[in-house]
Amino acid sequence: MEAGSVEWVKLTVLVDNNDWDGFRGAWGIAILVETPKKLILFDTGPSPTVLRANAEKAGVNLSNIDIVVFSHFHRDHTGGYWAILLDNPGVESYGPPGTPADNIVLNTTVIAPGIILLEPLYGPPWESALAINVSGYGVVLLVGCSHTGVDRLVEEAIDVLGEPVRFVIGGFHTLGAPIGDNMRIVSRLRELGVEKAAPIHCSGDIIKRVIGEMYPDMLIEAHVGTVILVDSSGPRILQG
Repeated sequence: MEAGSVEWVKLTVLVDNNDWDGFRGAWGIAILVETPKKLILFDTGPSPTVLRANAEKAGVNLSNIDIVVFSHFHRDHTGGYWAILLDNPGVESYGPPGTPADNIVLNTTVIAPGIILLEPLYGPPWESALAINVSGYGVVLLVGCSHTGVDRLVEEAIDVLGEPVRFVIGGFHTLGAPIGDNMRIVSRLRELGVEKAAPIHCSGDIIKRVIGEMYPDMLIEAHVGTVILVDSSGPRILQG
């Protein structure tokens, strides 16, 4: 699939479970996606109050967001949407069935050059991942809660885009899963070519430990307030 690419992408975790350095924790996820031409919010967390507070702490003006993308309809991913609408009522929004998006996505959709919302898979619920093709590097994949399995979302991205998924960030849905399941998922991600992983939100601590023990170079520790820049040289942490 020809979808174009971006020169770089900067990812800022605006909502995650725990407090950090003045950022407010809340059960949910929101990741700001900044490219040379677009400012996109992937999921909105559970609360307008938390999203707004953390955006202000990060120096982000919510009225500047071009596009909101929802991974799926659960409140911990959609509840902060009102914070965007109050500041920016005309913002574009995309998401799978059940989300409050203006544009309901049933098939893989290029929402901007190099930025692709994948066809939703059924978990339940219907869930889409967001792929960003970084020139000279490969695909960065954002996942909301991975109800279908984070490995399945990576497989879908590879099949659709024909490009390697080298970095995955978001909710892996492994919290409370047996250690054997965590090991299987990590092994499968490595088999698929994933080089870096930043599990947050519903991922839990076990998968971080498993990644660190199985593939120490694979783990990126992330949380609310973390800022990661990805360009042709790969991901690097700017903050957090």
